[in-house]
Parts: sequence; C-alpha cells; structure tokens
Amino acid sequence: MSDPNTERRLPRALPVDPSRIEPLLNECFPVEQGGSFFDDFPAWNSERALWLALVDSEGRPAAAAGALPGEWLLGGEGGSITIVRIGGVVTHEAWRGHGLASELVGVLAEHSRNAGARACVLWGSDSPLYRRLGFEPLGRQIRAPLAALVGAEERAPGLLRLEEGFTGDVFRAMGESRRLCGGVGLSSAEEEEVLRYRNTRWARVLDSEGTLRGYGAFGKGIDLGFQLHEWGGSPEAVRMIGRWAHALDARAEIMGTQAGLEKIFGELPGESVVESLCLAKVFDPETRALLSEREDQLWFWGLDGV
Repeated sequence: MSDPNTERRLPRALPVDPSRIEPLLNECFPVEQGGSFFDDFPAWNSERALWLALVDSEGRPAAAAGALPGEWLLGGEGGSITIVRIGGVVTHEAWRGHGLASELVGVLAEHSRNAGARACVLWGSDSPLYRRLGFEPLGRQIRAPLAALVGAEERAPGLLRLEEGFTGDVFRAMGESRRLCGGVGLSSAEEEEVLRYRNTRWARVLDSEGTLRGYGAFGKGIDLGFQLHEWGGSPEAVRMIGRWAHALDARAEIMGTQAGLEKIFGELPGESVVESLCLAKVFDPETRALLSEREDQLWFWGLDGV
C-alpha cells in the first residue's frame, strides 16, 4: 500500500463487488486463518448488499463499508420501518486517520435517506466518529450468564428431546419470533443464507410427536462467540437449549430484552450486562418518536447485525 502522505486525493466512493474487499475485511476483523469474514456474515455477500470502497492509485481498496436494506419489525402491534444496516466498516492500516471510514458511512447514510429508509443502524462502540455523523445509542439489550440461569432437567426423559441442526421448521419459527418480538423481517430466500453461517451451531427441541417446541443458535465466530443469540419457543424448551449452550461453553450468555428473558427465566442475575442495542441515525421526527416510545421493547437478533 502506497504512503498516503504522498498520494493524491482518493477518488469518490464507488460500488464494488464483495470479493473485491474480502481480503481487507479479513485483515481488519479477527477472522481465523483460512476463514472469511463472510463465513459469519453471509447476507453481506449477496446481491442485496451494497459495498462502497475508496481505492488507492494502484486500484487497491483503502477503505470500505457495506449497507444492507431491511424491514425492521418492531414487535407486537408496533408495525415496521424500512431501515438500512451499515457494517463492515474497514480502513487499511496505511490509510487510518484520514477520515475515510467517516466519508463512506456518511455516503451510505445519505444514500439510505434518499432511497426512502427511515433510519440507519450499525453495531459498534459509541465513538466520536459515529456521533459526528448523527448516530446515537438506541434501545437496550441484556446479556445474562447462562451459568446462573440453567438448572437440572425439568421433565421426565422422553417428553422433550434436543437435536442439533437447522431445519425449515426452525426458519419459520424464527420468522414468527421476529413478528412477535422484533427483528429484521425474513424472506423465504434468506433460508439458504442462514445455512451459510459456518460458525453457528443450532439446536431445536421437539416433543414426543416431533413437533418443534423451541430453537436456538449459539455462537457466530467474529462477534458472538459464546452467545445464545437466536432463540424462541416455550420457556421449558428455551431453558433446555440454554443448558445445551452452557455445556458447549461455560462462558455462555443469552441475549434478549429484559422482559423477554424474565418471561423465560424469571429474575435475572445481578452480573447481567445491560448495553445499547445498536447505534442509529434516524431521519425524521415521527420515526424518532416511535422508537423512543418503544425503547425497552426494541430488539434485533444476532443474525441481524455486523
């Protein structure tokens, strides 16, 4: 990579194919050797995603950022809003400190506004960079340690059984959970994308007749290594999946809203972590008021972000 102090100004941001910036993503994120950023974020390697890059004089990406549109279901009777998720914001080490990431995020946010989105969301630290661009913390999520929540089996053997793996029934149940609790809406075409999450383990709980009673997804490599971040079903089934996740990793946590977790487990342990759900740039006062009214109910699932 050429020395940026001797380079002419980089050209404007241009759309690029994901394969063009995959090496830079793999350098900037903690990707295991031989793996890919897209192993944990396959939706961002689809035709739905827009990637922009700034390239140096030799045609190599100096910085990149992606955008993925979606319909954010607000849960219950809250309706939905069109959003754009921004992610994969990376800058080559030789170009850091030159405002390239800010430029790209700003361009994507303006593009999103012009395309009719009511807000942009991203996942990251509440930094001055994002504050300057109009992003603020929104919502609350709880990360509760499963070690303090799971107990012994609650029913006689044979009434419920746990199996590993992902099925169409699980995908349909995920869609229902998102309608009820919130999250990005899923289309039937996205079932194949879910199957491409290489570092996620799935479990499902079935009753004696083989009917799905609960499901869960554990881990996601780069950002959710030991979290139970997708789950749904009866309290008994989710607790059973919680015991499965804790057996896989003693550090295991479950993520959710306070109300959602208390419905499953009752009172949450004091060591639970409360943090912002996401960072958001909201484009109009009506949407801002709608989201503010639902601050404690807003939710995304682990497969929604980057």
